[in-house]
Amino acid sequence: MPPRTCLITLGATAPFPTLLSASLSPAFLSTLSSQGYTNLTLQCGADLIPAQEWITKLAPTLENLGLSVRAFGFQGGGLGEEMRECKANENDGRRRGCIVSHAGAGTALDALRLSLPLILVPNPALLDNHQLELAKELDKMGYAVHGRLDDLSAALKESEERTLKEWSETSGGGGRGNVMDVVGVELGYEPEKRREEDVRGMEEETFNSSSLDEHLSSIIPPFWSTDPPPPSPRLPPKENAAGLTAKANAR
Repeated sequence: MPPRTCLITLGATAPFPTLLSASLSPAFLSTLSSQGYTNLTLQCGADLIPAQEWITKLAPTLENLGLSVRAFGFQGGGLGEEMRECKANENDGRRRGCIVSHAGAGTALDALRLSLPLILVPNPALLDNHQLELAKELDKMGYAVHGRLDDLSAALKESEERTLKEWSETSGGGGRGNVMDVVGVELGYEPEKRREEDVRGMEEETFNSSSLDEHLSSIIPPFWSTDPPPPSPRLPPKENAAGLTAKANAR
């Protein structure tokens, strides 16, 4: 069977045991297998040890389903390599997979940059749950599926049947409904807004997409970027008081 990978991210720091439980449930594993998935990769963060123990216990079930499962913890280099494993590749016959994310804004943006099917599952244990708002908005806009812990299999099937929009940083303009707008708000960035209202003949605040693009690129650069940082500006050397006095007398 051609390889096909599902990547599930539980987050780097906050534990998300309910998503781990849903990801390794018999129902979800069976759905993965029935949809042609051969590999399940779990980025576990704080849940790494219980994940590894669970995978060991599930070995007979995984073998019967033809699934290979691996788990890893937090890694500072990002998830670029793991996400690219979900992309289709004609050279090795790999089929396009999907990403199931804890609805973190940075992970969601990286998945959208790669045009991969995205399922967002918010962590209900978090206070001021902006993840839920992000999942709802991107689902409504057609860029992701809002997944639920009590039926992750349904979200996977929906991502297979539903044609999700592909998003590009260069093609999206500003305005209401823009992905960068939604993600920026979840990151706590408040762009300046000024919008002309032709009907009423009055000015309102509109979205400044270029300023938000620059802000997001500075805090969430594409993981494939290798450009060195720009050099720091060199300031002219300071002159001492004697030098300034000599110049003044020369005038």
